[in-house]
Amino acid sequence: MADSTNDLPPVTYHDRTEFPFEELRDANGDMFTTAAEAMEFWDCDELNVWSIVETDQENTWLFGPARHFVNRLGYIVTKEAHDNNTYYLEDI
Repeated sequence: MADSTNDLPPVTYHDRTEFPFEELRDANGDMFTTAAEAMEFWDCDELNVWSIVETDQENTWLFGPARHFVNRLGYIVTKEAHDNNTYYLEDI
């Protein structure tokens, strides 16, 4: 049986760096509750939706693909499409 982990693209982490894209939020400036809500509001593809996850490090958020559910704080949208393999760890 072939090892499918060798077929996965590499994951890129940007540690302790400011999220580089403009965050598009709801009309009140809040995060979205669901990725579907974000996509409908901004009429965009899921690749433009980022999940924001609370980490085990105090005052640190992880920005990544919309597929994350554990410790998720919400979703934001960016004009730039996500590659599904890049993460930004940001001190808040």
